[in-house]
Amino acid sequence: MDFEDDRSTDDGSEYNVLDDTEEEEWWREDESEDLDYEQDIEDYEYTTSGDTSRTLKIRLFWTDDDEFKWMKNFVAECTCDGVAVATALARYIDREGIRPEFWEQMEEPSEETCGVAFYVFDRYGTVKPKYKEHPVQRGTGVWGNELDHGPLFLIEKVHVIALELRRKGLGQKIVSLLLNKARLFCLGKKGDGEDADLIYGSNEAFKRVWTLYALVSPGILTADTESRVVGKSAEERLMI
Repeated sequence: MDFEDDRSTDDGSEYNVLDDTEEEEWWREDESEDLDYEQDIEDYEYTTSGDTSRTLKIRLFWTDDDEFKWMKNFVAECTCDGVAVATALARYIDREGIRPEFWEQMEEPSEETCGVAFYVFDRYGTVKPKYKEHPVQRGTGVWGNELDHGPLFLIEKVHVIALELRRKGLGQKIVSLLLNKARLFCLGKKGDGEDADLIYGSNEAFKRVWTLYALVSPGILTADTESRVVGKSAEERLMI
C-alpha cells in the first residue's frame, strides 16, 4: 500500500497530495450520534521539541457514519494535562463504492468533501483531464491516471489550538499517525488478493483499486484568527 506524495499542480490548484495543514476544531461544534462509537482506539505520547519540551497524549480512533456508509471518520485528539491542545479530522472515502453517484454522494457530508469532488474529479470520481493533460493547468504533470482509482483519504482539519505548541512538529506528528492508521485500515479491507484475477481481471487492476491516496486542502484558520483581529489595524490584521 503506497501513498503518493508531493503531488500538486502549478495552476493554483488548492489540492495537494500528502501535505500538512491546520484547521479549526470541528466535532465539538456539531456533535452527533454518528461520532459516539469510537473504534480501533490507539494512544500515543509525543514530546515536543524546543527548550521547554512537554509530553502530550495523542488519541486516535475512527467512527462509522450511519448516513454515509461509504465513509469513515478518522479522528485525532491531543491533550496536555487533560486539556485539549490539538484536534484533527480526516475522511476515509470508498470511492469505488460511490463511483456511479460520486458528485451526488460527496456533496453531502461536508464543505471539504464537496469541494474536492467538484474541483478535482469528474462526476464519476476520475481526475479531471485538465490536471493530467492540459499544457498549463496540469502543472508539473505528476498527476496521472493512477489517481483515478482507489480509496481517498481526505484530511479536512488539523488544528493545533495551543499557540505555544505550534511550529514544534505536533501537526506533522498527528498527520503522520493518521496516515499510517488509514494505511493499515485500507490493508485490512484489501485482503490478500487471492482471487484478484477473477474479481478484478488482473493483479494490476487489484492493486490500482486498493491504492490509497491522501488529499489535503491547505487553508486559513479563520475561526482561530477572528477573535484576535477585533479592533486591530489593517497592518496588524495582516500580520495575524
